[in-house]
Amino acid sequence: LDTDVYRVMAGVSGVAGSWEWEAAVSNSQSKIKESTGNQVDASVLAAAITNNTYNFLAPTTAQTDAIRIGTERNSKSELTSADAKASTTLTTLAGGPVGLAVGLDFRKEKINDTPDAKIVAGKLLGTAASATSGSRNVSAVYGELSLPISKALEFQLAARGDHYSDFGSAVSPKVGAKYTFTKELLVRASLSKGFRAPTLAENSQATSITFIQIAGAAQNVIVSQVFTGNPNLKAEKSNSASVGLVFEPTKDLSFTVDYYKIIQKDLVSPNGAQFIVNNPTLFPGDIIRDASGGIVSIRDRYNNVARVEVSGFDTETKFTVPKELTAGKLSFRVATSFLSSFKQPPAAGAELVQYAGTNGGPRGALPKFRSKAGVDWDLGEWA
Repeated sequence: LDTDVYRVMAGVSGVAGSWEWEAAVSNSQSKIKESTGNQVDASVLAAAITNNTYNFLAPTTAQTDAIRIGTERNSKSELTSADAKASTTLTTLAGGPVGLAVGLDFRKEKINDTPDAKIVAGKLLGTAASATSGSRNVSAVYGELSLPISKALEFQLAARGDHYSDFGSAVSPKVGAKYTFTKELLVRASLSKGFRAPTLAENSQATSITFIQIAGAAQNVIVSQVFTGNPNLKAEKSNSASVGLVFEPTKDLSFTVDYYKIIQKDLVSPNGAQFIVNNPTLFPGDIIRDASGGIVSIRDRYNNVARVEVSGFDTETKFTVPKELTAGKLSFRVATSFLSSFKQPPAAGAELVQYAGTNGGPRGALPKFRSKAGVDWDLGEWA
């Protein structure tokens, strides 16, 4: 396996009146060449079995060399980008200065992953393969505004607009606010929209082959699974909301708690081989069988699955030992997350299933509780 990677970037920055600005351009590229050997040529082996020319009990060197085969896979990806951003203070309100930040960026993505023609032709015994080829241009413009209405109330307004040459445009706005009731208590909240464009592997003419185990009526069987890209995919979109508070009864002790809820729509996901087998009427032509009716291959493709709903709480407690009681600065902290709900359909066309607190879902293990404790000690130049 040989990998060659480079990345080069140049940037400038400066000040123009009340504006601070910076801009940069970059290019990165990755080339991978993967060579394999000592694999089995399926067609030569099949012919040897048919002609009885291979001695499986004591093969000769010539017989072994005849079925041996090697492959070469070449993959190349490239990213070219340019961006510029600037910030300034527009005016001053009762709570402080009004800050504005704006920016724009552009990038071009290209990928070409080509497996060996012998693998594509099915000459290698039990070997998976994938092929991806595509490119696109992405441009974006964004801005953020900080509005300190008063000493107690502050708003943050932000928006980003993206345009993808292969699927279209999307706008992602966000509104945030925080209100300080007293010097010990602060409340904050936010509403936002987001999106994720399909990757080039998901929406291009990509194909990959893997081997998986399928639960059949009589026994489990190993079959090939053929994944294909879907040029008609829509972008994943989300709506999210959060509300929380920060309580600092003393300068050495603080508590934070935040509740969040996220609704993700048009999740990009394959249907799943087992789901296809269990629901053959939904996927006509996607189950390939042999003459006896046994499954030999399953076609699967990326689709926009229904929606994902997630909600939960994040908390953090931090205590700093008063400086007169210890040498240096000693702090203790505990962060805990509670995943109250994680609903997702197991495959396209299925109903939402609750996966919070389970191990076997499409996202793997999703424990309801996660907690992390830490101790920080700063003493002089050491931490």
